[in-house]
This record gives sequence, structure tokens and C-alpha cells, in this order.
Amino acid sequence: MPTVLLQGQLFPSEIKQLKQEFLRYDFFDLNDLPIEELPAAARQSTEIYYGQQLPKDALEQLSALHWIHIPSPSLQGVPLDEIYRRGSLLLTNTLGSSVQQVAEYAMGGLLYFAKNISLWQGMKRDNKEKIWKSPHRESIWTLENKIFLQVGLARLGTEITKKANDWGMRIWGVQEKKTFHPHCQKTFSKDELQHVLPLSDIVSVCLPRRRKYHHWFKEEQFNLMKSGSILIVLGHGSAIDEAALVLAAETGKFRGIVIDAFEKAPLPSNSPLWNLPNTLISPEVAFLPYDTQKRTSFRLFRHNMRQFVRGNYTDMKNVISRLDET
Repeated sequence: MPTVLLQGQLFPSEIKQLKQEFLRYDFFDLNDLPIEELPAAARQSTEIYYGQQLPKDALEQLSALHWIHIPSPSLQGVPLDEIYRRGSLLLTNTLGSSVQQVAEYAMGGLLYFAKNISLWQGMKRDNKEKIWKSPHRESIWTLENKIFLQVGLARLGTEITKKANDWGMRIWGVQEKKTFHPHCQKTFSKDELQHVLPLSDIVSVCLPRRRKYHHWFKEEQFNLMKSGSILIVLGHGSAIDEAALVLAAETGKFRGIVIDAFEKAPLPSNSPLWNLPNTLISPEVAFLPYDTQKRTSFRLFRHNMRQFVRGNYTDMKNVISRLDET
């Protein structure tokens, strides 16, 4: 009997529903049982894996695996290179349930640098004279009338502009083609990006993981950005040329950089990004906490499993292809 391995926040009632609907599969709950302790027959017959974490050595034990579903937007917990090397593995994930959390994170990162929180944090409480005479007092931003440029106006980008609008900033948006957007005072096409970057106080980049968005931001774009601006990178990091960002940031150009998305996750310990000045780096946590009330991931997984067992792979949702990762 083919096997499904479940390692995630599924309720017992949801697992019961899966067992009742998909009778030809044997389901194993991995929350209390590591893959290594599964019977060899179960590992060898595993076709489907549902879970946030699948280390490379565990993947190697699942020779019959055909589909992996990640119950979150993040791909950090799976070995993408190994998955694509196999060539026959389907990979899907859950999107859409954490858009508000991402927007909140963007606003938190913006405030961190706008209000000089990183600079105040290092001051000693007993040095009152230094605090009152600090030049940081004069450089605190008010966000009213600052130009907030959102690059990417899909669901995540739209939610970010919605939050930013509440703070009195002037919201501009950039996407492939210039169209109306309900939360932007102005919108621009990709070809107009070079004209608006020098005018923007905050640049938030939140683009889908697609080949056509690969390195939208490289040396030319970073050089065009206003001196003393804030850069926020969320969603997926493939839109950013990290080597070019390092060169620009080392000049002290940016007031602050918030990075929660990388070309390759997790970010290697020897990455030069770790040493950049005025930079806040986090390991793809903007989506947290995941929305467990709507049960989005369970519903999506059940829909995709219905398609999978019928061989309707083109009808499966949120399929991530290798081209998306390039």
C-alpha cells in the first residue's frame, strides 16, 4: 500500500478525513515518530510527504517519493537542489494565509530604522548627557509624506501598501505593466522603475519567485536609489542581486536594510550580507505566526491530493517549478 507521511499541524479530525477519503493510502503521523524509525517498507513505499522540514538524508530514504507539500510559504526546510536533481518530484506549498503578518513585519522593519531604534538601543542608560545631545534625535523620521515605493503588487505587496497607506505616506507601486491599484497614489511599469527609484524614501521589494523577476534589482538599480533610503526585501529573494547589494551597502548608502528573503535559504554563515552596516537580517520569519484558524494548508493539501490520485497534476495549486527558482 502506498504511504503518506504527515509532519505538521494537522488536527486528528483532519487526518481522519484524509484516511476516510483516500482509502488506498496508508498514513503515518511523523510528529512523534522520525522517518528513521519508520518500517523500511513504509519508507520505500512513501509517495507523498506533508511537512515543513525534510532534511537531505531523510529525503534520500524515500526512493518512491513523488510529491512534497510544504504547509507554509517558506521553502527553507527542504533541500531544493536535491529535489530538482531527481527531476520527477512535485513540490507545492501554502500561500495566502499570512499576508497580514508579512505586511506587519514590513512595517516593523521600517519603524526600526525610521525611528533609529538600532542606534538608541546601544546607548547606556546612565549617560543622560550623551543621550540628550545625540545627533540621532534630529535624524528620526516621521513617516508622513515619505514616498513608499512597493515593487510587486500581488497579494503580499497589496497588503503592504494597505498598511503603509494608514501611516500617511505617499504610496507608489511598480509592477510589470502600469495599471490601477486601490492603495497606490501612483503606479508605474517595470520600465519606469529607474525614474522613481531616485525619488523614493522607502523601497519595499516583494515579488513572486519567477524567472522573469530574477535580479530585477542589480547594480544599476541600487545606484539609482536615494542616499539615506530604506530597503525592505520580503517574499522571495531571487529579485535581488545579493552581490550588487553588498557593494552598494558597503558605501553606507542606506539608512537601513531589512532582509527576510534570500536567493538561497538558509543564508550561508559566510555570506557577506551578515557584515553589512545598518542591516536587519531574519531567517524568513515574516510569515509567522502561520494562520491556524482558517486551515488553509489542510484544505489546499486535500484539494491537491484529489488531483494527484487522479493524475491531474496540471490542476494542482501552488506547484513550484525549477524555473520559478532560477
